[in-house]
This record gives sequence, C-alpha cells and structure tokens, in this order.
Amino acid sequence: MTLMQHTQNWMVVLHRWTGLLIAVFLIIVGLTGSMLAFRGPIDGLVNPGMHVSAAPGQKPLPLAALAEKAEHLNPHLRAGFFAVEHDQVVFHMAMRTDPATGKAYPQEMDMHITLNPYTGEKLTCGPASDPNRGCFDLMGFIYDLHTSLTTRTQWGWSFVGAVALIWTIDCLVAFCVTLPRGTGPFWKRWQQAWRVKWRASATRINFDLHRATGLWLWPLLFIFGWSSVMLGLRQVYEPVMKATFDYVSDDEGMARMMVPKPIENPKLTWHDTQMIGERAMAESAEEHHYSIERPYGMAYIPEYGAYTYGVRSSMDLRGHGWDTTVLIDGNSGAVREIDLPRGQHIGNTISTLLWGIHYGDLRDWLPFRIMICLFGVLLATLSYTGIAIWWRKRKARRLVLAMRSAMLVMLLLGFAAGSARAQPTLPSLTPDQLARIRKIEGRLMAPCCYTQTIRDHDSQVAVDMRNEVTAFVASGKSEQDIITYYRTKYGETILVVPDGMSGGLLTVTPVMVFVASTGLLLFLIRRSVSARDVSIPQLLVDKPEIERLAIQEKIRAEIGEGW
Repeated sequence: MTLMQHTQNWMVVLHRWTGLLIAVFLIIVGLTGSMLAFRGPIDGLVNPGMHVSAAPGQKPLPLAALAEKAEHLNPHLRAGFFAVEHDQVVFHMAMRTDPATGKAYPQEMDMHITLNPYTGEKLTCGPASDPNRGCFDLMGFIYDLHTSLTTRTQWGWSFVGAVALIWTIDCLVAFCVTLPRGTGPFWKRWQQAWRVKWRASATRINFDLHRATGLWLWPLLFIFGWSSVMLGLRQVYEPVMKATFDYVSDDEGMARMMVPKPIENPKLTWHDTQMIGERAMAESAEEHHYSIERPYGMAYIPEYGAYTYGVRSSMDLRGHGWDTTVLIDGNSGAVREIDLPRGQHIGNTISTLLWGIHYGDLRDWLPFRIMICLFGVLLATLSYTGIAIWWRKRKARRLVLAMRSAMLVMLLLGFAAGSARAQPTLPSLTPDQLARIRKIEGRLMAPCCYTQTIRDHDSQVAVDMRNEVTAFVASGKSEQDIITYYRTKYGETILVVPDGMSGGLLTVTPVMVFVASTGLLLFLIRRSVSARDVSIPQLLVDKPEIERLAIQEKIRAEIGEGW
C-alpha cells in the first residue's frame, strides 16, 4: 500500500472516531438549535403573559421612559441592557452600590424585568386568567443546554466550543474522504457520493444518506462549526480572525472603552442620553447613507462610564441584534464611538453575520428561520446515521472474527480426530500467494461505494471479491490478469491507482488540502498570539487573567447575550 493510500485510510479512521466523539453533542445542539430558531414564538406559547400585542396605532414608549419605569420597580437595581421588541422589553438589571457600605446591595433572585413596551407595566408569566402562575423558562433551559450543557459556566462554554472546533476540522476531513480515488472522469465518479440509492439495502441507504447529506449541507456544516467556535471558544476564534481579517477583538474593544474606575452614578440621565443618541444616530445615518427604522435599546455600563444607544437601521444584518449603536460618555455627553454592523471592520462584519446565521436571524426573515430549524434536525440525523454506520461495521467485524474463530476450532477438531474429510476444498496457500492476495486487495476499490479498498471494506460485495481474488491466486492467475479482469468488468474506477500512477495527483490533492489548511490555521493562531501583547491596551492586559475574565463576563451580563 502506498503512502497516499495509508493517508486516505487514516483520514477515514480519523473521521469515524472524531465523529463518534462528538456525535451525541451534535445531536443535542442540532435539536436545541432547531428550537432556538423560534425562541420567541415558543416562549410566547409557554409563557403567554410575558408577551403582548399592540393596539392599532399604538407605539412603544420612549426608551428613557421605559428605563426609568424599570428602575422605579426596585430602587436597588439599575437598568443595564434592554432592547424593545414588538411584544416585550426585557431588562438585564444590575445591583446598585449601597451608599452606607460602599458595596453592592445583596443579589436579587431575579435580575431580569420584563415590561409591556406600550404601557410600561410589568408583565407576569401566566395569562390574564392566572396572573400569579410562575414562569416556566423552557427556552432559557434550551439556550443553556445549547451553549454550555446547562452549566452556565466558562467551563461549559469552552467545552462546547472545543466540540465545535473538532467539528470544524472534521468538516475538512470528511470532505476529503468523499472525494473519489483512482483515475477516470472526476465528476462522473464523484456524482455517486451526492446520490442516495433508494432501492438498495437499508445499510446502503443509511450510508448514502450520511455521505450525500453531508455533502449537500457542507457549507452550512462548516459555517455552523466555525460560528460555534466563535460563541464558545473566543481564544481560538479571535486570533484566527484577527490574523486573517481587519478585526477588533473583545479584549481590544473592552480595553479601549473601559475607564480606570467604574462610574456608578453618571451625570447624564436616561432622557439626556436618549436625546444625544438620537442626534448622533441621525448624523451618522446622513453621513453613511442608511436609514433609521426605530429606536431599539439602551444600556449604562459603569466599567465604561458610558451609555449605549441602539437603533434598528437599514444597515443591520440581524433582525434582533444589537447592531447599530453609539457609545456616549455618561458625564460629558461626548460621543465616544459609533458602531455599525458593516463597513468598518470586515472581520467584525463577518462575526455579526455568523451570529445571525447561527441563530436563524437574518433580518428576521421567516424562510431563513425555517431553513435553520430544518438544518438542526438534519444535523442530528447526520450524526445518528454516522453512529449507525459505525455500529453496523462493528457488528460485521465481530461476525468475521467469530467466523474465523469457528473455522479455526473446526480445523483443530478435524485435525485432532484425523478426519480426512475436514475442509478438503480449502486451498493450501503459500506465504508468497498470501502476500499477492493482500496486494491485489489493496489495489481494488469496493464497487458498492468506492470509498475504501476491498481489503478494508466490510460490505458483502467486498467480501465476495476477496474470496474471488483468493480463488484466482490459488488457481495460478497472475496479478495483472486479475487486475485486467476487474478493470474490464467495472472500468477504470475500480482501480485505486492505475498503471503509470496517472491518478497520483488527484489522489494526493485531498491530503494536500487538509495538511495545508491545518498548517495555515496553526500559523495564524501563533502569529496572532505572538502579537497579542502589542495590540491590546495595557489597561486590560495588566490585569490577572481571572480578573480580566471576570470583568468581561460582568460587562457581557450587563449588556446582554446579543452584544
């Protein structure tokens, strides 16, 4: 067997075992992701009291008025991030500092407040007939299961991110495994991998479903794998994006905005900030030629000493994202920064787009949500069919071992009994003949699927061909005669590598692509990490890692998951 054949077989084994390693997790994230594509409507069915409908002509209250109503409900809490949707406005609240002690008030049980965006009244979970019914946060549980296996810890997010990284790399390996081996018309032979033979056996249909579904969905599989890395393993995602594109990382963005000491009580009120934000957004829209659809949300972040004011605009890529925003100094009212979803940093634009794709939210387009919902089910199905293929091969290998053991026992018993009738038809093969058989089996592809040689494949066709090759060799046929026989019967596609090695370049191409991609990924990570100390402002770099992560998580909690 050549080095290229060894490499191809190694990639098949790698895909098999990495797929098995992450299959259960992909089934979980696939099914939960399907539900998250319709998170709002499902939550509306489970908790009808938390969602309202506007009366004809009714408009949401101003953002500042909603923020003040939320803070009025509990003076120990201040409004963090909030976004106004058509059926509710959810506030992510933060604890205020107790002036008597200089420390934050005791943590409240619920740091989220949901208001009616049209009246400012607090919403309850149950319907009008049962307003005291408790919330059943089904979609919150589904979201936590999807993102951190319900742990809601850095460990959980990183674990899911690590699974996503394996998934992304395995996408490249799986693509290479589907490419046809040997020589002959490339596209004609590769067409078989894109089709399902519905009239074949159940085993073959399952195999075709796994391979063909993976190929047809490959772009989405890779995009979702990499976007999952973005959401769960930023320490890998950001170096790659920064080395590849114009990209501002979380560390850089936070360090640029942070003030030396958190400012708990800014001079500007919510109303002051709203007026400044409206004016700044209007000027930005005129300068960058986009239109503002409506006010979307606000937040105050003590670590930045600043307010954020967001709008829905024609620039937005997502339907519910915190995309078009302005950062306003909480004391001076100066505009520190305007963030647009596209046109500033291509790497961050890609990240926003990936976020929208991952949660089925591109401009709130319903057909796309349906497509992503179906994709989640297909991802789970793809993982299940992969497990079924492995299980079937495992049973086949065990059956072969059992048959060989049984034959060995029968031969030993026959020899012990001195029976002259024991296996009279079995040919006596020399070591040279056995070596020739192994060599020929390594040169022929299994014609059922053309993915492995008949020596490695467990299908009945491959087993029959192995027995046939053994009989040919035992009868004295030469290696070239046997190869010619199968080439005449099946065509050039039956050969792994034809005479003269004319298929060598085609065979080695998948391996070269995989090696080059892996090398490039490692190079980009190393290059970005080596430049990390220069690119990140010292305000955040000088802090211990644990403290830095704690600050980041605190800011994210205040701003919300859609930041």
